[in-house]
Parts: sequence; structure tokens; C-alpha cells
Amino acid sequence: MKAAGTSTEAANGPEALEMEYLTMRRMVLLLVIALSAWLAGCSQRPLQTARDVDLNRYTGTLLSELSALEIESLAARAHGRMG
Repeated sequence: MKAAGTSTEAANGPEALEMEYLTMRRMVLLLVIALSAWLAGCSQRPLQTARDVDLNRYTGTLLSELSALEIESLAARAHGRMG
């Protein structure tokens, strides 16, 4: 019988710890994307400066990485079920 409050690693092994890491990484990426979007929205002028264009490219890169993490997470889950 497991005591209440056991750690994720002890309860489910290293796979659960890896999934927890991916979830935390996803949350950090979402926070960065939200902050970038908020900063871009703070200006009252159209997005035309080089800094704004770079910010848009960086946000797009983060969204691409987040999508890759989602695919990686789904693959890890599928591998865990099959393996």
C-alpha cells in the first residue's frame, strides 16, 4: 500500500517524470508566447519595426517548438502503451 503524497517518480517510474518535465517545458513555452504577444499588443502602433518583426518570428519559432513537443509527448505516450 502506498502512502499518500508519494512522489511521481516513485509511483510511476521515470516515464512519468519525463512526462512531467515535458509538461513543465510546455507551460514555460506558453508563458513566453503569452508574454511576447502581450508585449507586442502593448504598442499602439502597427507592427512595422525590425524589433516587432523579430518578435513575431521568435513567437512563430516558439509555436513550432511547442507543436514538436506535443508530437513528442504523444509519441512517448504511445510508446509507453505499446512497450
